[in-house]
Amino acid sequence: MVEFLVTLLVVLMLLAGCTLVAIIATTAFGRMLPRLEQALGLSMLLMGVLLYLVFPGTGALYVVGLVALSHAIAGGLIWYRKKVFGR
Repeated sequence: MVEFLVTLLVVLMLLAGCTLVAIIATTAFGRMLPRLEQALGLSMLLMGVLLYLVFPGTGALYVVGLVALSHAIAGGLIWYRKKVFGR
């Protein structure tokens, strides 16, 4: 039970960190690219390649899941901020 809780805590911390990096990267790329989807796509591509190179033994499916989930959260938060506060 303790191993499960520690693993869950580590995964949540990794997800929170990746989401923060995704928000920052997407916002920075959004200054150069006209649409949010383009900025999210570029950020996902770069983060996925970087994570895959840094952690080569984990497998591609875990990296894809982490990148997709963190960018889904980041995209939702950015979209909500634009909806509420405007551009």
